Amino acid sequence: MTLMESAVLETANQEATFNRLVDALLSELQPNEYAKLELTGEQSQFIRFNTAKVRQAGCISDGELRLTLMGDRRIAYHNLPFTGRWETDWQQAHMSLQVLRQELPQLPEDPYLVLPEGNATSRDVYTGRLLRPESAAAAILPEVMGLDFAGIYAAGSLIRAYADSAGQKHWFTTESFSLDYSLFTADGQAVKDTFAGNEWDAVSYAAKLADSKQRLERLSRSPKAVPRGQYRTYLAPAAVAELLGMFSWGGVSEASLQRGGSAFKLLRRGEKQLSPAFSLTENFQRGLVPRFNDWGEIAPVELPIIQAGKLLNTLINSRTAKEYGKPSNGANGSESLRSLKLPLAICLPLKFSRRWIRAYIFPTCIT
Repeated sequence: MTLMESAVLETANQEATFNRLVDALLSELQPNEYAKLELTGEQSQFIRFNTAKVRQAGCISDGELRLTLMGDRRIAYHNLPFTGRWETDWQQAHMSLQVLRQELPQLPEDPYLVLPEGNATSRDVYTGRLLRPESAAAAILPEVMGLDFAGIYAAGSLIRAYADSAGQKHWFTTESFSLDYSLFTADGQAVKDTFAGNEWDAVSYAAKLADSKQRLERLSRSPKAVPRGQYRTYLAPAAVAELLGMFSWGGVSEASLQRGGSAFKLLRRGEKQLSPAFSLTENFQRGLVPRFNDWGEIAPVELPIIQAGKLLNTLINSRTAKEYGKPSNGANGSESLRSLKLPLAICLPLKFSRRWIRAYIFPTCIT
């Protein structure tokens, strides 16, 4: 049996064990007790490179369960390891349930506690076309021979699962890979990039490395002093991703807006707006992350957040909905972006103060 076939078998075994745990734990619940069980797991391979040589390699099989018990307006949870072996996992889960029962009466009441409800179910399995674990290094190294290449390759399946006492149940697995690497010049400067996706394509990989090598050659040239002034500045996709990551720092969270912690409060009031060339959408069509949230609710496949520079929707989870009387749209516990999408081509002026520059984002895509 190959490493890849073994990983597929292990994932199937984990799903069976999770379902069995759910049935057993829910049958143990007493009247007026509510519970939910969440699973995070992975079956993955990693290879670490340095100076275009393999320095470390291995495979990971890991899992963690979170058992949450609710009752009498109180909530408590325990995290425990998940092995996929019934006898071990049931013993740990059953013990955690008993401990939570003892802890729950001692905790303060939660006025915005969200109890499990509804009957949403889903099972999404996204298979990829990945490199065979035993031949991954041989596929990566030829393009970087002779270069000062360092990075880490990770590939495999990611698992997320949810079940609760209301009858909701979700299972999500997706296969993907990521090669996060840097190419260094003789004086220590670096070109950093990432090649990632669901399907490994040798032609695309060669094109990505060709672009990195070209940038490395430019980086090796003597620097040119740039006088103060205004310039059109290109931001690479990685830089755009860093900027958009800040939107999840409470930016498009309804709770943060209600509490005054969001930088977009003027957009909500209509007093300001971003460039009309800028739009941002939460889009789950590629299956990179699960659509269900911490309460088992399923988010829309596509939710426009900012359209033509105007704040159209915010991310609202059930707890925020209960606290502020808003309809939930299936956001996660932190109301952060999970699968954002930016239009293919935008030219967006970003204003910075004082020493800042006027920056323009040229055609790029982030999903």
